[in-house]
Amino acid sequence: MSANEPFFLKNIVVTFIIIVKQTNFYCKTMRIKHFFCFVYFLTGINLLSQSYLPEGNWKLDWSDEFDGPANSQPASHWFFFDAWGDENHLWRDAVYTNNDAYLDGNGKLVIRARLENDTLKTSYLQTYNWSVDQSQWTLFGPEEGTYMEASIKFTELVAGGLWCAFWLYSPSNTYDGNPATGTEMDIMEYPLGYGAPGSWTALLNGGNTLNYFNVANHWNPNDDPSVGKYVYAADYGKNLRDGNYHKFGVEWYKDKAIYYLDGDSVFSTTQGVAQNVTQAIILSIEYDAPPDDAWGLNENILDYADDLPDYFLIDYVRVFRKEFVQLQVKVFLEGAYNSGNNEMFNNINSNIPLESPYPEDSHTVSSVPSDVVDWVLVELRETPDGAAVVSKSVFLHKDGRIVNDDATSGIIKLNALENDYYVVIKHRNHLPVMSKNKITLHKTSSELYDFTTSESKFYGTGGAVQLENGVWGMWSGDADGSGVVDAGDRNSTWNDRNKSGYETSDVDLSGVVDAADRNKTWNNRNKSSALP
Repeated sequence: MSANEPFFLKNIVVTFIIIVKQTNFYCKTMRIKHFFCFVYFLTGINLLSQSYLPEGNWKLDWSDEFDGPANSQPASHWFFFDAWGDENHLWRDAVYTNNDAYLDGNGKLVIRARLENDTLKTSYLQTYNWSVDQSQWTLFGPEEGTYMEASIKFTELVAGGLWCAFWLYSPSNTYDGNPATGTEMDIMEYPLGYGAPGSWTALLNGGNTLNYFNVANHWNPNDDPSVGKYVYAADYGKNLRDGNYHKFGVEWYKDKAIYYLDGDSVFSTTQGVAQNVTQAIILSIEYDAPPDDAWGLNENILDYADDLPDYFLIDYVRVFRKEFVQLQVKVFLEGAYNSGNNEMFNNINSNIPLESPYPEDSHTVSSVPSDVVDWVLVELRETPDGAAVVSKSVFLHKDGRIVNDDATSGIIKLNALENDYYVVIKHRNHLPVMSKNKITLHKTSSELYDFTTSESKFYGTGGAVQLENGVWGMWSGDADGSGVVDAGDRNSTWNDRNKSGYETSDVDLSGVVDAADRNKTWNNRNKSSALP
């Protein structure tokens, strides 16, 4: 699913039970929270809001669609900010109430800022609160890939000096100087400034902040160090004041965070990323009066009394997880096979590059384990001739197992939903193979699919070579990767004769291109892959 492919959701109520295997959702008099809904299939009409998911296979893990009666408070997983326990609920120069965040009755959350006796009052929602048991908190971590997105409309937010935000925060350790244990991750901060005297905002396009927002990671109390970007939405063809909802998201891993606007990546960083911690979601409006206000806006809220109350609207907040299935596979390469011990030679081990040779998944490792024969590419397909659902570069152990990066486990994880798949194995100078039938893959368990035991494990006819009695493998000799062993491959082995190292024309994986390689391409002439 690409970053520009919509994820349709919202406001469809079903009153019957339906289970759809491939989309993994279950509905019983509830609002659908996953992929295509039944009504959408029947009508073909897009009635639903959209999320823009990064590349990969993602599954909805948590969401708030803000459904409920008008003027009701948001769901109980949200807690109202108490201004860090201040007796007057004052933080910076705003008083925080339990009354200025509410549902509008049309599937939207409203967060309001208003003046009362020249005091700004507003609300600030978070998914944790120290006044309740931590079992009631809703916290999120990077896991093996998390994507968070909120759909937000700014049009009704006008008053200078305010800023609204959608961000993540560790309740315990955000500013302890160690980003691994917690980081303030600002997915969107939207300050309002109109070029007031002494303010940097006069230097911006239009002389104001209206079409800008900030993304940042902060992990020290004095904001040093921190990383981020002040994003000009017009650079991505967007106008934040066009009256539409805009999607702000973060793709969060333990070693990287990628920030998005409407499906476009606007900032990526490996610095200051929360790794070993779960964090709360926060939706807020804040105000800091000049001089020396936190943003340097130099805007006095009282100058905007006629514009208040102000609002920003949130259509939804959604959290997706990357889905993974487990796979165990055993396969032999004819070129490297050693019939003496039912294993493969690893003669080119010292020449294997740290970066995979397969552009479908340009994976890089820090070292190559000593028992590795070479890189291979694993693909999952839903149909025999279909496109790959996922491709992954992995190591092939000399005993035939597909293994993880450090060769300690024969269970690999692939970014795909639980389903039935054909398993394809590709190698840079052997003919690719595919499983005879679909294999059911699960998130938490796997069974070994052993290509080596029988020709019947391979898709098609003639797609496997018998290495010895009862042992089967992948045909060698496809030096040019055409899917057929032909004159082009023989020419490659001749033209590259006497070369050594990591050469595709070294079809027996000995480390040297020699007569044995030419003989292999001749003996396997006209052999072709059985893949459709």
